[in-house]
Amino acid sequence: MIVYFDQSDPANNSIVNTIVADASGSIQATWFNQPYLAKQLKQAGTSVPSNFSEGAQRNGQDRLQHYRISGGSAAEVHTQLRVAVAWRYVSAERAAKSIDLADRAAALAWRLTHPR
Repeated sequence: MIVYFDQSDPANNSIVNTIVADASGSIQATWFNQPYLAKQLKQAGTSVPSNFSEGAQRNGQDRLQHYRISGGSAAEVHTQLRVAVAWRYVSAERAAKSIDLADRAAALAWRLTHPR
């Protein structure tokens, strides 16, 4: 979940400050001249719980489709956080818990769509 999202344009250089928070805490990431990455993380991070919630209220294949979307969005959050670490927008230590939570959400979606 994004709790803070600020985009500014000082001297024509786009700067996006984002605070990502979950049950384990929060991390701050700053993107320079790449506001679409923060926007993509925000959209995917919102999609995970939204589709789990909507899927829980549906039946049949419709339910499974929402769980699949949650899993894909969780994988996207994982990837965006790894990209932020690789580009040194956030440290690996600060991102680790959020990456772990994204992995757990993807695993939950997998189990919901692949029952034994």
